[in-house]
Amino acid sequence: MMMMAEVGLVCDWQVAVRGSGVERDSVMLNEPASFVVDARYAGIADVAVTVIDSECQPMDVSVRQREADDVDHPRDSAYMQAQKDSQSKVYECSYVPSTVGKHTVSVTYGSVNVAQSPYKVCEPHI
Repeated sequence: MMMMAEVGLVCDWQVAVRGSGVERDSVMLNEPASFVVDARYAGIADVAVTVIDSECQPMDVSVRQREADDVDHPRDSAYMQAQKDSQSKVYECSYVPSTVGKHTVSVTYGSVNVAQSPYKVCEPHI
């Protein structure tokens, strides 16, 4: 599944991707593999996340955009609005590897691969 979302000038190198779901040897067979796409400082563009399994088949990817209420903040309304605007550019992603073999996770921002994407994830551990 591909997730397209509007996220703030395009600076794909300012998009951070982190989590076990994009690390080389950290996914488990039939267990959720998760990662976060953080585009708070990157400007406005579309984010797309795809995962391809070892048989070159696209996999289902769950992508959840964080809500502003997911963070603690003081009651200062200007600060709250800034937090809300930036927090909505953070995406929690997960997929479940169901085949043994290398998987490829691609994250694009403005149709351009972000730094280090695509991620080559080694064979899921059984």
